[in-house]
Amino acid sequence: MSKESSGEGQEAPRDAAAPMVAGRYRLVAQLGKGGMGTVWRARDVVRGEDVAIKEPQLTSNLGGESREVMVARLEREARATAQISHPAVVDILDVVTDSGRPLIVMELIEGRNLADLMDEGILSPQQAAKVTLPVAEALVAAHAMGVLHRDVKPHNIMIGDDGRVVLTDFGLAQIHGEQGLTATGMMMGSAEFLPPERMLGRVAVPASDFFSLGVVLYAAVEGYSPFLRKVPEATFQAIMNARPADPIHGGPLTPLIMAMLDKDPERRPSGAQVVERLRQVAEGTPSASTDTAPPAAEKGPGKEGGDGKRTRRAWVLPVAAIITVAAFAAGVAAATGAIKLKPAATQAAPTVTTTVHSVQPGDRQQRPTASPSRIRRPMTVASPMPSASRRKRAGTKAASNELPLAGGPPWTSRVLHAPYVLRSGRTVRTNRIALTMQTDGDLVLRDKGGKVIWSTGTHRPGAHAILQNDGNLVVYTASDRPAWGAGCQGHDHPTMVLQADANLVIKDKNGTPVWATDTWR
Repeated sequence: MSKESSGEGQEAPRDAAAPMVAGRYRLVAQLGKGGMGTVWRARDVVRGEDVAIKEPQLTSNLGGESREVMVARLEREARATAQISHPAVVDILDVVTDSGRPLIVMELIEGRNLADLMDEGILSPQQAAKVTLPVAEALVAAHAMGVLHRDVKPHNIMIGDDGRVVLTDFGLAQIHGEQGLTATGMMMGSAEFLPPERMLGRVAVPASDFFSLGVVLYAAVEGYSPFLRKVPEATFQAIMNARPADPIHGGPLTPLIMAMLDKDPERRPSGAQVVERLRQVAEGTPSASTDTAPPAAEKGPGKEGGDGKRTRRAWVLPVAAIITVAAFAAGVAAATGAIKLKPAATQAAPTVTTTVHSVQPGDRQQRPTASPSRIRRPMTVASPMPSASRRKRAGTKAASNELPLAGGPPWTSRVLHAPYVLRSGRTVRTNRIALTMQTDGDLVLRDKGGKVIWSTGTHRPGAHAILQNDGNLVVYTASDRPAWGAGCQGHDHPTMVLQADANLVIKDKNGTPVWATDTWR
């Protein structure tokens, strides 16, 4: 999870004396603390793995109604996050109660947030596209489930040590059909990333999240926020009325960024258009170098003049409203650790670029020692363990919508795209099953309680597993010799799915199962 606060790294003793919550999770260290909650690193003593635990900030001076809102917000965050099945959304593992406090247990992302990366210097357009592409895809997935994030900012974009990019903190999310938790006339979120429609008190829409992502992109390539000013009132007026200068270092991203920052949400590009353009820039395809902005989303009547040219409307926020939201924004900035960038009005665009060598977000390439020829080589299925099923067909039982606990999130699934590498000691999981490449070389599938339900039986220390481009799942030794294979080669563009029914399935490009562990239940 993100390490935003001064409380980062406060260690708890990793022994029997360390605090234990819900009878299962031993607190290890405080990762972050803000006005709305605290995130802990904890040890799941059942699974023997580290997790992240989020608890609401229930201080003694909070009134009964405020406490109820904080608890409800945490529970909504769990529901919102659990509804979204996407690799760029953190997995909710459990929802528990300890001493009357609701706690969210989620996977631990080892890495840093985008704000930390931006502190080192501006990103190239391709780097910025690689970081934000998974975020845009996650937003599209969230919107499809009726969930709006409403707090997209660099601090909420995590870049894992393995290159995985994750959108975190759905604490301000709005779920379609549910009543809002924010008081009328009150806005939540970091000021310089708020879209203008929310400044006017209007209901957030999917395009609102992409406005915020547009601000993130601008800041990533230029080094400063396009709307941040010295005082909150000026920041709000800039969001409402100012058109930022085209980013100097935006390159092929410039048309997209400026389209995403349109004051009118109906004129912003759709989520699919944003994803497509980011993918083009990330991959360096020829179409990414064009100067044509992505077409705006379909407009309603009266959005253009008779000559087809756009008519910009100045949105003026009443002075009283500015004072109200500005006072609140000051509190939000202090509580949430809004990105500390110099105001655009006083800072020239930076001229130094820091190249990121160690982080390649969105890329899941095999290690250089595992050559493409080796990766594509057909493998024969090794002798399975007596308890392990390795049929080349998937179980047909429908995914279960059973809740892991009363009132908890539904079981989730996760899709991995080839080539996907699971290195020694790494785990990929949902809130029902976890696939681990153990340090002893055994590839193991466990259920929620940590019980082994499938294994390759390969005890080769330092081994790693690869879902290859040919559709085969192979375990390679530390010296890159094949130790086990699923035997399902011959399928281009495969995916491997950790299903909600506890089955691990490999599918071809058409979504047809070609191999499974048959561990569904």
